[in-house]
Amino acid sequence: MTAQLRMDALPPAGWPALAPFLFASNRLDGDVRCLHSHTGEDAAAYAEELRSLPVGEACYVAARDGDVLVGVAGAEFDVSLGRAWLRGPLVAPGREFRAIAAALLDALCARLPPAVVQYAVFVTAGCAEAIGFYLGRGFDLHASYGAYTALRAAPPAEGPPPGERLAAAEPCWRAVIGALHEAEFSGGYVTLDGLFEADTEDRMTRIALLDGEPCGYVRVHFDAHWHEGYVDFLAVAPAARRRGVGRALLRSALAWSFARPGAGAATLTVRDDRDAARALYKAAGFRRVRTCIGLRRTVTR
Repeated sequence: MTAQLRMDALPPAGWPALAPFLFASNRLDGDVRCLHSHTGEDAAAYAEELRSLPVGEACYVAARDGDVLVGVAGAEFDVSLGRAWLRGPLVAPGREFRAIAAALLDALCARLPPAVVQYAVFVTAGCAEAIGFYLGRGFDLHASYGAYTALRAAPPAEGPPPGERLAAAEPCWRAVIGALHEAEFSGGYVTLDGLFEADTEDRMTRIALLDGEPCGYVRVHFDAHWHEGYVDFLAVAPAARRRGVGRALLRSALAWSFARPGAGAATLTVRDDRDAARALYKAAGFRRVRTCIGLRRTVTR
């Protein structure tokens, strides 16, 4: 069957037309399969997000059996980080998943820039078919994560810890915050330069200061397609923990998120082995909505 498949690399103008297939194929088991592919609650939202992807930072390939679309694989990538976040492969029901998915993955990877050497995927824990496929293709299990959602802002703080204040990112704190970011989120999808970008209507970084010294940070952005804030990273230096710094940073991120026009929720993911972080988010009103598995593969060129 796979010998009859045709692999087509699609131009950006053709990506929105994939939305009905992507939405339907990503919901085969009742829950989403590929978290990177999950970009809305209906096909129209998927199409809107596909139209918004920057040209030169994403690619899609389609598998067709004659004129019938039977599979799709895509990726967002960042050449400066050397990383790609894979979307799918997603295969039509009743088709040979492993064979079509393998052909799609090979075609997609061949079209990624040579500088991209690490592939990351994020799938729902219950999707054994996809997890088994990636493990068979050289991916390693990276971590299990919980995906959490809050539908309201955290209650007002009683007051900041003694000597604490929050401030916008300043260049003088790069070294300390950079070391903390590397220790807590090595290989994260936002670089140190990204953390220290000026705040905009769509993103914010806040640095926690204790007695004038940086001891933590939070980075949050607003996703207009989902109408929600997303807490990208939150970290507190070990010496400053259990002093309310994390709570203050999280409240700042939630207050900013729910102040965005149309905001209906705030979301985040956290590794299952980070008990203190999960307790912080639960206390702030977040509830777990699914368990996700992260897998990665590094290649040599």
